[in-house]
Amino acid sequence: MQISMQSDIDKAIKQLGALGKQVPFAAAKTLTQTAKKIEQIEKLEMKRVFKKPTRYTLNAQYVKAATKRNLEATVWLRGSNRKRDRHYLEPHVYGGGREHTGFENRLIARGIMPKGMYAIPGKHMGRITRGKYQKILAQLKAYNDPYQNATNSTRSKRNRRAMAFFVNLKARPQGIWMRQGKKVIPAFIFVKGSLRYKKRFNFHEIANKVSTKYWPGAFSKNISHAIRTAR
Repeated sequence: MQISMQSDIDKAIKQLGALGKQVPFAAAKTLTQTAKKIEQIEKLEMKRVFKKPTRYTLNAQYVKAATKRNLEATVWLRGSNRKRDRHYLEPHVYGGGREHTGFENRLIARGIMPKGMYAIPGKHMGRITRGKYQKILAQLKAYNDPYQNATNSTRSKRNRRAMAFFVNLKARPQGIWMRQGKKVIPAFIFVKGSLRYKKRFNFHEIANKVSTKYWPGAFSKNISHAIRTAR
């Protein structure tokens, strides 16, 4: 979501005459404030539409501030490049199929999961944090860097006793299984075909609504302050 409000900015510069030079400062500040306000409201929406989102998901957005030379602020998903890598939340924003996640790409690259399959969390996994993904990949030796993979050290053995992960392509369902004490349960199930999602995270609609409501008052306030403090 990119915010510019160029028509309001041009109008203010024209109306203020000699004091119009203060407008870019006020506009840059307001654009950045608006983007941060959008980020704040989007977090509330995430909590509403997703079941117990992790802190990693709630912090998935970034804000690029506006400057007086570039009167445009941006709020979007970290690391997203729609030509190359889609963020894992984008299927919920746009609907449609999703690409493999970084976790799945590592599994495929190491031959742990067959190509054309997806890893779906089992019903007993609960909230999956970034740390848990890292633990699974380390135990399955899925990292290119051997220092990131689990070893036979006392610490690694202790971690495996608490929660051990292993791959099983013979049992049903195929996937990554988890051993907890005497119980053995599927942690991630490998499924074939593409996964399709319904649009349920109204990111752009919320951003437009927030910017339309927040911008006018904040812009007027910041222009007034810029004029009062002008040298």
